[in-house]
Amino acid sequence: MKKKRWLYGGIVLVVAVLAGVAVYQGGVAEMDAVKVTRAAVARTVDDTAVVQAVNESLLYAQQSGTVAAVEVELGQEVKAGQALIRLDNPDLNIQASQTESQMNQTRAGLDSASAALNRTRLQLDDARKNLERVNSLLQSGAASQSEYEQALTAVQLLESTEKELTSSQQAAQAQLKNLESTLGEVQGKKAQLIVTAATSGKILSIDVKKGAAIMPGQLLSSIGSSQHLELKAHILSDDLAEIAVGQAVDITAPVLGTKVLKGQITQIYPKAEEKQSALGVIQRRVPVMISMEETGTLQPGFEVRIAIQTRQEPDALVVPRQSVRTVS
Repeated sequence: MKKKRWLYGGIVLVVAVLAGVAVYQGGVAEMDAVKVTRAAVARTVDDTAVVQAVNESLLYAQQSGTVAAVEVELGQEVKAGQALIRLDNPDLNIQASQTESQMNQTRAGLDSASAALNRTRLQLDDARKNLERVNSLLQSGAASQSEYEQALTAVQLLESTEKELTSSQQAAQAQLKNLESTLGEVQGKKAQLIVTAATSGKILSIDVKKGAAIMPGQLLSSIGSSQHLELKAHILSDDLAEIAVGQAVDITAPVLGTKVLKGQITQIYPKAEEKQSALGVIQRRVPVMISMEETGTLQPGFEVRIAIQTRQEPDALVVPRQSVRTVS
């Protein structure tokens, strides 16, 4: 009995202490009973994505030069093959002019060599016929050995000349062929100074101005359709294990207000890329493409928030978030 009284007394003391603490901290809070319900719950991977045109075509400079003219405006509809930007490269013009001049000189030399070769061949034909005639006369005693040797020497000299002229003609033909190839390359480069639309669509960006110096590989413009948009996100490689093609995506943005657009993952790139976060941290991220059922007021280049639904519980037990208390 004595031990029980001590036990009861200890319990009363602990309760009294806890009550005192509660009073000291502001009194005992009243607790309301909350009914547990069932609802669909989804686990998501949250990140950002950028809106871009489906099948967007980026146009890069293939030659160096300066922008001579920009022949389109932002938002303009263009057709495949239409000239958009014209560049000027004086070096290519000089190279083309010099090559054409060399070609004219080579053609003149080739024509001269060909004419000389034709004359030599005619002379050689006559000389061979004369040699045969003198040889016949020599056999009959009507011509001397000296006359035969002179006729033979004439044939040999003309044969040597024909060989030299044939070699010169072939060299001129080869040189002309090389110059034609060089001119073709230069003309091809000059043609690349006129930047044309690879596909039909709308001008989404113009990244140069008239007079700007351009280097090969520099972005000049982009073409696409503002009516057919998609999203490109770069997801942390650590989160990729939960992501798969076909998963649903919720899309939000300030420009959309309270509207939530629906999307779906269509492609996951096989290789991660190195990206730098806003805090300067180097991260490995994987590009992920997302299609959209509708685009709302989104335009190419807009940034949006995405929530990729990686797991869903259609009939989970849920309670209001405010009813959950963390006890430390």
